[in-house]
Amino acid sequence: MTNQQNTQAEGYRKKNTFLAKIVITLILVAFMFTGVQSYLASGQKSQTVAEVGSTKIRQNQIEHTIKRVLTDLPGSVDPAILFSTKMIKKIVQDEIDARLMDAEVEKLNLTVPEVVLKSYLRSIPDFQPQQIKQYLQRTGQNEKNFLGQIAQDLMKNQLLVALFSGISLPKNLLDVLSKAQLTERSVRILTVTEKALPSLKTPSNKVLKEFYEKNETHFEVPEKRDFKMLMITHPKTDVSKEEIATYYQNNKERFSQPELREIAVLSISKDQPTTSTEDLKKNSASFIPLGSVSRSMIDETLAEKVFSLGENQFSEGIIDQGKQKIYWVKKITPSRTLDLNQIKDQIEKTLKQEKTIKEQKALVQKIDDAIAAGDSFEEIEKKYPKTVTIKTFKNKSFNQLHKEFGSDQATQIFRQQMGEEGQIYYDQNQKAYAFGLEKVQAKHVPKFEKIQEVVKRHYLQREAIKRAQDKGLEIVQSLNNGSKINERHLRKEVINKNNLLALNSKLNLTIEQLIQLSKLKENQAMLVKTDEGAKVIVVTHLQKNETPLKQKKEFEEAINNIFRQNYRGAYLKALEKKYGVKVYSKVIDNIHSQLSSKID
Repeated sequence: MTNQQNTQAEGYRKKNTFLAKIVITLILVAFMFTGVQSYLASGQKSQTVAEVGSTKIRQNQIEHTIKRVLTDLPGSVDPAILFSTKMIKKIVQDEIDARLMDAEVEKLNLTVPEVVLKSYLRSIPDFQPQQIKQYLQRTGQNEKNFLGQIAQDLMKNQLLVALFSGISLPKNLLDVLSKAQLTERSVRILTVTEKALPSLKTPSNKVLKEFYEKNETHFEVPEKRDFKMLMITHPKTDVSKEEIATYYQNNKERFSQPELREIAVLSISKDQPTTSTEDLKKNSASFIPLGSVSRSMIDETLAEKVFSLGENQFSEGIIDQGKQKIYWVKKITPSRTLDLNQIKDQIEKTLKQEKTIKEQKALVQKIDDAIAAGDSFEEIEKKYPKTVTIKTFKNKSFNQLHKEFGSDQATQIFRQQMGEEGQIYYDQNQKAYAFGLEKVQAKHVPKFEKIQEVVKRHYLQREAIKRAQDKGLEIVQSLNNGSKINERHLRKEVINKNNLLALNSKLNLTIEQLIQLSKLKENQAMLVKTDEGAKVIVVTHLQKNETPLKQKKEFEEAINNIFRQNYRGAYLKALEKKYGVKVYSKVIDNIHSQLSSKID
């Protein structure tokens, strides 16, 4: 690399050291458990667990992640924990978050220059070129895809650095929380829902109408469309033996395997004299095997030395990174060309794909011409009954189509105008479609009289949550004033003797709520609002520890991480709205039942 490229790589490395190490560590974990093939493998066709925009997360991907985590599970932990619905949902959500970050990286056009990527990989022992190339050779992957996957992780790292750089709590708040960490707390949690309250009276029409008028947009019916979808399936193709043989003869050089050398390396001190060949043979157990390599897989200078040796010969000492390295050529596999019988299936698959694409393009062009000529979808279906089918859809909103087909097709349908020709459209799987718009129902707010029951249901739901939260606040005020409360209809939970961070791992509070909790004295309470109502957290016991806080720096970093996690959570929620996310609970239940049955 040039000095300029070195400077660029070094600058990037310094800027991203902390978070990039986390990214690389995660990749290395994937290497340890599953190898490169698993790290790069794309999900095969199995049930869809979730969708992020037009991207699908499939059941076999989630099961693979569970198995990978299971491999690293300590023996003292019950594996059944991983098979719980809650844990599976957490794994699915983590996968959704990763896909959201991928989408945002693509949207922002973030990049990692190839020279920077390769330089960064060279700085990590487990990503040396020889090892990478051995993995790629064994798994049939190519270097471009491999580097692309790691670059994608580093681009997400760029985004994280931009989001969280410099974000931390003020020092005075960190000092308050550091002192609070020294105190063990026992708490009682009282959950308030509408079940703990008297039934709400049926609201009058006047009240409901006022609620309806103030919240009209909440009752808005979105634009809906009636349309026909013309689907073009891939034509079936066959490949003859003659075509396979011709392809083989014309591309013989592609099926040649270069000369391979199985090598091992011994690292010794830079100043140590080179040992004799006989001593090296006696010390062969100390050599670290590097597997089989071709000339192109290793550094050019090293290749010259290794490929000049005969079988079972040793190189002279080569100085590398302050060490002297001796290479041993254990075995030589001559170059050879695979014969036709070894690769005919591979050639047949390639030719079928090429033929299918060519024939599909020709078919799509004919159908496109027919649409332009004014033929109806029904007439086209009669002409091509084996490859064309029609589906009719009524009263479909954008959100409904988004959930059913993904964002690409939903957008395509809602871009089309009445009377506009149905242009051929390819989805992400290269399936071809055309849409014929038949009717558009504009978005509108239905009259109150037509949706009175819907308005009533929303009103009662909102009032129930508000009443539960008001009741929670009333309980907090009573407890903080020293008054007794009636806990008869409240759900109760007790957490005993935990420091601040351990307590928060169970309560999952925001940083603001954590600060509030740290200030509570014995028998004081605080309110936490929830989607269903409210929770009242009561401190029942405090036990102070006067010993100075050990590892204060690590504690402050943990607190700042909670702060950043709150920030990250809000950011990911915004991305969910931006790109659209759907989770299929039935598939999660199916994963749970399948995995649970294996340990019953």
